[in-house]
Amino acid sequence: MASELRVDKIIPTTGVPTGGGGGIIQVVQDTSSTESTTTSTSYQLTGLSVNITPKFNTSKLLVLFNIPLQTNANIRVGVGLYRGSNEVYLANKEAVFGGSNVSNATETVSGMFLDSPGTTSAVTYTVRVRRTSTSSGNFWWSVSQCTCTLTAMEVSA
Repeated sequence: MASELRVDKIIPTTGVPTGGGGGIIQVVQDTSSTESTTTSTSYQLTGLSVNITPKFNTSKLLVLFNIPLQTNANIRVGVGLYRGSNEVYLANKEAVFGGSNVSNATETVSGMFLDSPGTTSAVTYTVRVRRTSTSSGNFWWSVSQCTCTLTAMEVSA
């Protein structure tokens, strides 16, 4: 007969470290290989979102993203992390793609944010890509370089 031990929380005998957590409670991830093109100054990645329901309202959520972008224009981009409809983090790719003869220049924008939503209700995170420079042109995320990822981890307080 197999045994199973299930608990809500494990706390060290010396207590939880000041400012630290007890560990990772759950991990959710979404990936997307959908290629899309836009000239908009604000665009949400289609199909890339994670839903996570924290077990405790004191938990923090560590959210990470990795977005490979490819462009045929000399532009700057920003990648915003949203909780619901609110932007909670903005990763700017300050380096300008390519130069005067841009031809499918590729850059990867990655980010990490430790959020404190203070809820045990479902939380949805999405990533939006926007052009942050004034030059015109198309930009898109590339499926040829790698897959876009969005990961959320619940960290116990």
